[in-house]
Amino acid sequence: MSQRTLLVALTVFGLSGCFMIQGRAEMVKRDRTGGVLALKGDKTKAMEDAKAQMAANCPDGYEIVGEEMVKVGEATQTEEEVDLDKKGASKSGASITQDVTEHRITYVCKSAEQSAAAEESASSAAAEESAAPEAAAQ
Repeated sequence: MSQRTLLVALTVFGLSGCFMIQGRAEMVKRDRTGGVLALKGDKTKAMEDAKAQMAANCPDGYEIVGEEMVKVGEATQTEEEVDLDKKGASKSGASITQDVTEHRITYVCKSAEQSAAAEESASSAAAEESAAPEAAAQ
């Protein structure tokens, strides 16, 4: 292998390794009231990216209302051993299946949260007002 090819290979592997230690947040769900982000890679860097995305989606601020590990699939690792002796070959093996999970955060936009609280207060007040005349009539 020439030195030039070796240098290119080391550069490519080195750069890909740098990207692997980076973190990012991937959008799972988002609307005007908030959303869910999956944190990938380095959690500190992924959280920085998540905060930037949440701030962009929620100009009036946001609140993180939930964090969880979510199963997103399964990974199976299989090992097989072949023994050769005078009688022939024998095989033995084992498989291990593990859940693949990701860390997700759920957030709500403060303006949406305040609107929901205001709607709830208004509906409670309306319910109290409609109940008051009925109570007075009895």
